[in-house]
Amino acid sequence: MPASPPPRRRRSWLSVLMVLLFIGALVGGAWYLVHRAKTPVAATAGGPGGPGSGGPGGPGGPFGGGRGPGGGVTVGSARAVQGDLPVLIDALGTVTPPVTATLVPQVGGVLAEVLFTEGQSVKKGQVLARIDPRQYEQALAQAKGQRAKDEAQLSAARLTLQRYQRLWDQDSIARQDVDTQAALVKQLEGVVEADRASERAAQLNVGYT
Repeated sequence: MPASPPPRRRRSWLSVLMVLLFIGALVGGAWYLVHRAKTPVAATAGGPGGPGSGGPGGPGGPFGGGRGPGGGVTVGSARAVQGDLPVLIDALGTVTPPVTATLVPQVGGVLAEVLFTEGQSVKKGQVLARIDPRQYEQALAQAKGQRAKDEAQLSAARLTLQRYQRLWDQDSIARQDVDTQAALVKQLEGVVEADRASERAAQLNVGYT
């Protein structure tokens, strides 16, 4: 029976200690709040979606800072403009031209110059390549020479025919000789026409180069 008083004294000391701790916590919290209220707080811009540095739990945003006790709120503004938003896509693809054409030259020969690049858009009548024209220029010169030669023979045959006709009028030559010479003139006229056609063809080939 004499051992019961000590537990009561221990409980009373514990109660007193808890009361003192509670009072100390209240005094410390009050001092903290008073000290923080007297401290100047600078409002700064908060980051996107995060609180500002002004005070605990202060809202942050693109243009507003946090707000602490006794502090102000900084608000920013920006002008809204309309414009294009570039979209870049890095991907593999295939370019398909609307029209394709196979180049086939009118004449054959050595390719001397190429006047386009692969994939370039071209127009109708545009010169795309040049072929060495020297062999065709030589053929044109030969055609001109042959025509001149045959024209000279035709002129001589016509003069002979005129002379035969005068002799025939004088009854100094047989009719067969006149007819033979007239046929020769006709033949040479055909040869000259063929020479002129060959010359035009050679000139055309030079233009194709």
